Amino acid sequence: MSLGKFSKNHYEKIILVFLLIIFAILLVWQVSVTQEAQNKRVDKIVNRKDGGSNYRSPYDFNSAEFDLNAIFSKDLAWQRHEKSDSLDSLRTDLLVGY
Repeated sequence: MSLGKFSKNHYEKIILVFLLIIFAILLVWQVSVTQEAQNKRVDKIVNRKDGGSNYRSPYDFNSAEFDLNAIFSKDLAWQRHEKSDSLDSLRTDLLVGY
C-alpha cells in the first residue's frame, strides 16, 4: 500500500489524531499555567511582609445605625397602600401586596 493511497483513505483520522495531540498539549499547558498562577497567589497571601491588611472601614458597625434589633424591631408594620386610579401615572400596582 502506497503512502498516497493510505493518506487518501485515512485523511480524516490523520487530521483527528493531529487535533487530539494539539488538544492534549494545550491541556497540559493550561494545567501548568493554572498551577503556577495558584502557587503565586498562595505565596503572595501566605508570605506577606506587611503582616496583613491595615484597611480601616469608614463605618462603625457597632453603632446604633447597624443594630439589627433596632432595624428589625417588632413594632414595624407594612403601610397600607391605596390603589392608583390615574391612567397617566408612571407608577404600577403590580407590586402592591394588598
